[in-house]
Amino acid sequence: MLRVLLLLLTLGLLAAGCPKGAPPHDDDDSGTPADDDSADDDDSGTPADDDDTTDDDDTTADDDDTADDDDTTGEDVVTPTGHALEGRDYWRDLASGTVTDPPGMDSLASQYLTDVHVVYHVYAVDEAAGQIDIYAAMLESIGGQLQQNLCNPTWDLASAGPGTYNDPYFSIGPADVEIAFEDTTGVAYGLTTSGRFSPSGEEIHAGQAWSQLDTRMLDELIDPAAEEGAACELLASLAITCQACPYGEGPFCVEMAAEGITSYETAVTGTDPQTGALYTTLTRVTPSQVAAWEAGGHCP
Repeated sequence: MLRVLLLLLTLGLLAAGCPKGAPPHDDDDSGTPADDDSADDDDSGTPADDDDTTDDDDTTADDDDTADDDDTTGEDVVTPTGHALEGRDYWRDLASGTVTDPPGMDSLASQYLTDVHVVYHVYAVDEAAGQIDIYAAMLESIGGQLQQNLCNPTWDLASAGPGTYNDPYFSIGPADVEIAFEDTTGVAYGLTTSGRFSPSGEEIHAGQAWSQLDTRMLDELIDPAAEEGAACELLASLAITCQACPYGEGPFCVEMAAEGITSYETAVTGTDPQTGALYTTLTRVTPSQVAAWEAGGHCP
């Protein structure tokens, strides 16, 4: 039962994003002259000597006009990304990040999230308008292949409106999403996430996300006859305190936050429950579509 509890807590952290604050600067690993975006980051120790288009005024360690000789190991941020992002699926490597809230959850999450597969799909990008639309889902891995169960609705991260996109950065949310896992369902409120696409568009780096998880979904797992708040009592033994939920729902929510998560482009398959058609990308599924399939006997 503790495993299910921890899984559901950490599932609130479903999307990758950028750490709060200013985006990282270009660290000159691109080989483009005079592109380091600051007065002096060439490690030569001479202030403001990096604003010409040739070199950094010395003849040895660092001349800033080759692919990587600025004595740093950081990743180069390329703007614009230069690759089409629409239609791509990204698998979140949940174990790659750090759970920052609730305190103490990070080591527990790394133990219990090895078989959880969250994928999100870039549905649309409008660079001129600075907007992005993303939806997501939790998938099963069968024979090493991520498979979507289309009888479960996807998570619409743009339910409150499109996210913002400033190549290569994006931000989307807040969105209230329903989580279904091991015969129980619940809600993650106010999910907000942002991210930075890699130069190739194949990865999203420096992940961060925030949400509030309603723990009442866990009460009956503790005891079918348990009263509201049983999960919060158990969480208190882990030094995790429940807070007031949105919409006046009472003190049953836990704030979740994570950072430093990497996502990788992946392949997804799924089968239409009515027609049997095979899909080769994460497919958007609305609650009304699932209800119609259920009414027709196509979904259990």
